[in-house]
Amino acid sequence: MVDKLRQIALTVGLALSHSVARAELTIDNFQVGDSVRYPVVILRGHASGSEMAIGRSWKTAIRFPVIKGHYTAQVQLEPGSNMLLLHAGNDTVKFRLDYHPSTSVLRVVPILILPKDAPLSSIQRACTQIGTGFRLCQAITADAMVRAGNSRRTFFSEADSKGDIRVRQIDSGKTEAELSRLSGEAMANLADQLVKQQLAQDAEVSVCFCPSWQEDLVISSDTTVLGGGLFSRLPLSLKETPKLLLDFDPASTGFGSPSSTHGLLTAATLSGLERAILRQFGLRESSDLNSLTIKGKSAIHRCLIATDPVPGYRSGKGSFSEDNIPGLTGFDSALLSYSGWLMPDATRDLVGDASKMPSEHREGDSIVVEAANGIRVLGLDSVDSPTWFSEFRGPDPLKKLVLSIKELEVKLSKGKGPFQLRVVDDHGLQATLDISGPFQ
Repeated sequence: MVDKLRQIALTVGLALSHSVARAELTIDNFQVGDSVRYPVVILRGHASGSEMAIGRSWKTAIRFPVIKGHYTAQVQLEPGSNMLLLHAGNDTVKFRLDYHPSTSVLRVVPILILPKDAPLSSIQRACTQIGTGFRLCQAITADAMVRAGNSRRTFFSEADSKGDIRVRQIDSGKTEAELSRLSGEAMANLADQLVKQQLAQDAEVSVCFCPSWQEDLVISSDTTVLGGGLFSRLPLSLKETPKLLLDFDPASTGFGSPSSTHGLLTAATLSGLERAILRQFGLRESSDLNSLTIKGKSAIHRCLIATDPVPGYRSGKGSFSEDNIPGLTGFDSALLSYSGWLMPDATRDLVGDASKMPSEHREGDSIVVEAANGIRVLGLDSVDSPTWFSEFRGPDPLKKLVLSIKELEVKLSKGKGPFQLRVVDDHGLQATLDISGPFQ
């Protein structure tokens, strides 16, 4: 009888301990005391109940949804040591993260193109929205790099004394009405002319914003401009972000339609901004639903909040799975890991000497790849997805590779063209060879 009671007590105890473990409030993608070089971090973990709260104080804490025991949240850090407070259900946790600001001189510069009659209040609001969007994309990029198996790297931008993103403002010389009527090509040409005078050569790249322009987005060979169609959906603050992203209408038919709600439009805006930034580092647009560089509908909101699937939220390639979080392919992650633009203490030297640019050419039945700085990544990719790539991590990378055309033809058969054979050297310099189809 005693043994039986002991067995019952043990069973109940195990059940209770299992229940407590399931309800435990955790941060799963960081260790206590981890150090980061960018100010807004994405946190993932387990929690009980339907929502959790996190902040550096209870006054500044932001609430995020808990879906099936999981949450995704963001918090902004101050330079130095940060003691974060988390609460969900009956659980309260303290968690320390350290933030050491970047010293990189290689920066992505947000540029605000203004009408000559722009009111001050609208300029201030626009700069706040741009700053929030940039911080979120910084965090999304760093999180995607880690999930792809690399270190927590991201791009950097100039900040003011308060830590806010510094947005450069340009007077377009046109009225708001004139800007609103520009075609995509005309806006791209105007941005090209205005931006060239604003950037430090070889040390800065830009993404432009023009709230007065009524179209959504234009991407040219040199410039990306986000217009008022998307711009108005950028959140003003981190606190506003989950509210906007959770505003989904399951019956929505797509972006820009009358039934599209704030959640879909905010996701489209952040996706467009993230794609524009990553494009500056050599990443191509993709049709892969799991990619951050996808053109069109994106599940980028899942990078920032835990959410149930949205019924009917599909594209020609299928639907988003319940656990889908857009990220970087192994090829894109490897490419970015050697880029000086993602190194927190980069100097101009890390841009690379253009005179030592990698090269590719054909010799008989082979393609010869050469890189004076050493070959780090070699890939064959298409608009669909990277078909094949190799990364060379040794201390002494090869400076020359000879590739068999027959072997490349086999790799080409696994994807849809047009293809690019791409090489990245030890300094992050890239070269490409366009391939329209199988070699003749």
